[in-house]
Amino acid sequence: MIITFFVSNVYQLAVSRAVISLFRPRSASVVYCSEFINKNNPFLRYMGGLEVVDLLSVSEMDYKRRTGILMGGDGGAFNPEVKSRVMESDLVLFGDPYLLSQRSYVAISKSKAMIEDSPTLFSYFRYRSNIPVVKRWLAEQFGLHPLFDAETPCYGFSTFNNCYGKRYINTSRVLEADDIDKIKGEIRGAFKTEFDSLEKVKSLNQEDTILLLTQPLASDGIVTSVNQQIEFYMTNMNQLRAAGFRVLCKLHPRDIANGVSYPIGPNEVFNFSAPMELFEDEIRNCFVGIAAYSSYSFVESTKFVRIKLSL
Repeated sequence: MIITFFVSNVYQLAVSRAVISLFRPRSASVVYCSEFINKNNPFLRYMGGLEVVDLLSVSEMDYKRRTGILMGGDGGAFNPEVKSRVMESDLVLFGDPYLLSQRSYVAISKSKAMIEDSPTLFSYFRYRSNIPVVKRWLAEQFGLHPLFDAETPCYGFSTFNNCYGKRYINTSRVLEADDIDKIKGEIRGAFKTEFDSLEKVKSLNQEDTILLLTQPLASDGIVTSVNQQIEFYMTNMNQLRAAGFRVLCKLHPRDIANGVSYPIGPNEVFNFSAPMELFEDEIRNCFVGIAAYSSYSFVESTKFVRIKLSL
């Protein structure tokens, strides 16, 4: 069996690793979007070191330049190497099929599946640069990408089915416990420094500590500027502090990649890049609650009080 994965974050990488354990393909390609995952990401590098895995990089901006697509285009350009991998694959899994660098490959896949969350309404809010196309697709399919139906398999780690479909596969349940423990061990190894620092965070008093999750609101078009995004989060942090809470801030990977700088000290930052969905048990004693405007970790969290931030 040959599998190709299209991924744009560490969570999707982790799900891909689980699917590899589930199907044990003789060959797998991980196609990652360079705007969302840095090539030096330690878990991406680990995945590339697996015997059956090849890494391929695609760029959203390159697809826009090559196709001349501005707002609302339909895509159409192929990377020859990626196209070849997709054509020979028995199964192709898509994390964000609304991205220009993914959507063209959906139609040419022999058999396709989803990586949890992205082919649904979540993508509409995340990638507003494609509003006309997504609105049309949402209207036609009630939230599903037009080339996915309700029977399309969707793989993830969530307790609940977030995929608007009937065939959700929680890999944590279908894999053997030893396989899940192995994957978690691989992630711990890739992010060893962060897990080491977690021990320091655990010494905090959870009764008064809030974890605030940022989102790239400016690049997603939810606010008009990075300065407005920073002001929004700083205002909420100050309000939580005034209420008597200590606040640690977990920066979104795209905030880090885009160099968004918040006026906070290093002791106010929670550096943790591993998928929180897999490691809630390890950090639940650190915080009394999670605060966020919009975050998949926030939606999925079952072990924390959730504080919804409003614009």
